[in-house]
Amino acid sequence: MYKTKGQPYWEIETPQEIQTDKFWLTYYPEAGRLQIATLWQSQDGLQRGKTVTLAVEDLAAHPEACTLFRTVLDKAEGQKETVRG
Repeated sequence: MYKTKGQPYWEIETPQEIQTDKFWLTYYPEAGRLQIATLWQSQDGLQRGKTVTLAVEDLAAHPEACTLFRTVLDKAEGQKETVRG
């Protein structure tokens, strides 16, 4: 479980990141944090917009949230095949 003492996790941990044309996912495994940011086009290129941070321990404390998350991911996996097909 991540504790907030010392330096912020985003300053000391190298995240796993995926950027699409619509959103940016940033995962900090040691801290147990997933950031989901919208992207928008500015004159300087794509910029991060509103960001939500999900904590693994919060999801673990609410099994119904994990179930909903799995449902969304399963649906996305199923649609991936349709888009490629």
